[in-house]
Amino acid sequence: MTVTVIGATGNIGSKLTQILLTLGHTVRAIARHAEKLQGINDPNLEPTIGDIADTAFLTRAFTGADAVYTFIPPNPMAPDLSAYSDSVSNSILSAVKASGVKKVINLSSLGAQSTEKMGVITGLSRNEAALNTLPENVTVVHLRPGFFMENSFSSAAMVKHMGFTGSTVDPNVKISMIATADIAAYAAKLIGDEKVKGHVVAPLLGAYDLTLTEFWEKLGHAVGNPNIKYTQISTEQQVEGLTKYGLSRDFAENMAEMGHAVNEGKMAVHPRTPENTTPTTVEEFSKQFKAVYDAA
Repeated sequence: MTVTVIGATGNIGSKLTQILLTLGHTVRAIARHAEKLQGINDPNLEPTIGDIADTAFLTRAFTGADAVYTFIPPNPMAPDLSAYSDSVSNSILSAVKASGVKKVINLSSLGAQSTEKMGVITGLSRNEAALNTLPENVTVVHLRPGFFMENSFSSAAMVKHMGFTGSTVDPNVKISMIATADIAAYAAKLIGDEKVKGHVVAPLLGAYDLTLTEFWEKLGHAVGNPNIKYTQISTEQQVEGLTKYGLSRDFAENMAEMGHAVNEGKMAVHPRTPENTTPTTVEEFSKQFKAVYDAA
């Protein structure tokens, strides 16, 4: 089987690529820079270097593939996040149509069932709707995972040196958090499952729900710093903090808006089941966080 993977050097794509290669599949690994793929020595790897906003390039990458893994890479520098998301979405849809590929595993997010005031998730919702215009003989699975545990890596230096982190998410709201390895494993399973047909949604909720207060307490104990605190901050504080580090104002405002959507319960729409509960716990993940924390 030949599988095209967008973002093959990213958190999920790199893990998915390795799983698929281990299973003996041919992987067309899409990346913007060839050097990021040089560490993978496998005859079944096909480095595919280019920009996914280039529809002609993406069509070539999809043509002849049995399945494709798609997503809209985050762009914290985009001055207009909505325009950026729609541009990439249109390129993906056009390439699927032109290439004739028959299976699409699309990374989306919890909350993508809604298009109203969802922040960064709004573009993913529109992307789902766009891919759902494909005919039913094209299998489309929208993966809707919770928040990535690996997002904590970007806060490792702050919590190590300042003892706290924060966002607009209420510290008492329980949320679903998931390790990206579990998303990759689930995507690989779907790619090889010939019984999956039509247009479907697959929520992925992690091992259990917990608040961000509980999440950071667990990580704090794992790194020997039990005094790490999570604090809810205002929209203005979050926007100021993110733009200070060079992110676009539009992206920062969308991140803050997503936090408010979490507080309103817009993420918690899928009941937990054995199928959507994934294995990696925060306790297990904390070993990875400790390595990043110690190096910060």
